[in-house]
Amino acid sequence: MRKILHSFTLLLFACGLLLGSAQEARASHLLGGDMTYVSLGNNQYRVK
Repeated sequence: MRKILHSFTLLLFACGLLLGSAQEARASHLLGGDMTYVSLGNNQYRVK
């Protein structure tokens, strides 16, 4: 039981460390870009 408690505590500590050190993410692409497709038949599509 003590080994399980130690493993659980270590896991919680590691998760907290990962979440606490997360940095802001940035993207260089357009948010919600416009993309359409047309079915050409025979399981083929043209993406615009």
